[in-house]
Amino acid sequence: MSLFIRGMRFPHPLPALIEGLVDLRPLVADRAYAHTAQVLARASAQLIDTAPPDTPHPRPLAQAWQDWEERRRAAARDHTRSPDTDTGCAWMLYARGSETLGLFECEHDWMGLFTPLGGTDWSWGRYERPEGVTPAEWEARAATWTQELGGPAHWIPAHRGVRYAYETPPRAPSVEDIIAHAPSLQARAQASAQMRHANAAGLAAQEAGTDVMAAIWAAMCERAAIDALAARLAPTLVPLTPAVLRP
Repeated sequence: MSLFIRGMRFPHPLPALIEGLVDLRPLVADRAYAHTAQVLARASAQLIDTAPPDTPHPRPLAQAWQDWEERRRAAARDHTRSPDTDTGCAWMLYARGSETLGLFECEHDWMGLFTPLGGTDWSWGRYERPEGVTPAEWEARAATWTQELGGPAHWIPAHRGVRYAYETPPRAPSVEDIIAHAPSLQARAQASAQMRHANAAGLAAQEAGTDVMAAIWAAMCERAAIDALAARLAPTLVPLTPAVLRP
């Protein structure tokens, strides 16, 4: 696996940049809140869509929140990270006179939140050079990061620089915000159709004594069959409302 650094180059000295990062805390908190609402909406919809027609899930939102909390505690206990539950992010900052380099740590593509600070992308990969970046600039980024991180034998950001973290405590989104971030009925139908089609293929393979996982993976790529099933499922799905989420 190649090393990849998600970095930015800010036209501010370190003290001024930290002041700007402090000012952006509410924006980061809002993004974390919206992400949690989206995760809970998706999980609630899945519980509703997979319940038997004659036995709807009694408390889908409460179950989704409980599952989310359990995954968050498990990640903290096992020192792992999960995109669904990890909404914190941090910068490792490296002062360079009138400018500062920032190394972004996050489970999500949230670097765009910090464009108001005037930074430019200064990411670097050991093997990947994106289009639009010249070889000379790529080499300059490599040399800069090598110097700031203490040489190619180290590459441990925590050993150098200043860390500024946005640790966002879990905040339960309102039902209205969860509904606002709910997946569309078409997206729910597609997800449910793919799951049902894959499960059916797995059961058929098990009965036939063939490779179950191979059958499941193949079925998940059969777009025509999935689309046809999704078209039949979409009219049967129940929109997310307060009464449905908290019956």
